[in-house]
Amino acid sequence: MIKKITFALLLLSYSHIYSQDIVVENASYKALYNLTYLKDSTNIQKKSSEKMALLLGKKYAHFQSENDRFNDSLNDHLSNNKKYDAQTAVNMALTLKKNTIFKYKIVKSLNEIIVIDKIFTDKFYYKEQQKLNWVITVETKQINSYLCQKATTSYAGRNYIAWFTNSIPINEGPYKFNGLPGLIIEIHDTRMHYHFELLSLEVYNNNFTVDLKSIQETSKKEFYKASTNFKKDIVGQLEQRGYSFDDAITTQMKRSVKNSRNNDIELKID
Repeated sequence: MIKKITFALLLLSYSHIYSQDIVVENASYKALYNLTYLKDSTNIQKKSSEKMALLLGKKYAHFQSENDRFNDSLNDHLSNNKKYDAQTAVNMALTLKKNTIFKYKIVKSLNEIIVIDKIFTDKFYYKEQQKLNWVITVETKQINSYLCQKATTSYAGRNYIAWFTNSIPINEGPYKFNGLPGLIIEIHDTRMHYHFELLSLEVYNNNFTVDLKSIQETSKKEFYKASTNFKKDIVGQLEQRGYSFDDAITTQMKRSVKNSRNNDIELKID
């Protein structure tokens, strides 16, 4: 059951800093969503799930896999702890890290979205000017303790149904979805390939920092082009980086790439 937070708690103070290279925000709330998704469109019976965290500040929101957030915190702790030498820190990170296939981080403000993502080990970021065209309907339903209202939109090749509540006056939601007059409690595409459901909303009161100085900037179009090319020739791309594989491993890698995550949440890149 979702623990309800009253409107009074939304009146806490916030602080934020933004420059061209760094975003620092005091997030006062954490919304935890469960994402159920179909990663392989050739196997519609097999869905997976992962918890995703939305950190909410006054001007910025930060969305990331909960496991990836744990891994980032672990790496920061190990790298800043002088009692671990480099090899020990690497070994501990490999042992303790949690599995996730969602390596992106999304920072959202009122008019701009910053997406940080990886192609293999290379990190990139791009900025996206996004304004979703929502159609708010009169239909309502109760989701746990929240009275929610239905809205629809289309984004990146999928049509979505969202349920938001104006009892939490934060115009945010999971992934890149925002702009409704209340927090999105549930949202899914009409084929139910990606389904976000709010698990909890709690007081968080902590900072998140996004440092872009060491990350290469690109455009969304160029990032997806490079990512697609990498997947098409993953063996060749890795061999260019100094890796080598025998025939059995090569065949296995090609099959794995073909059948894994061929159903991305964004089907169309404008």
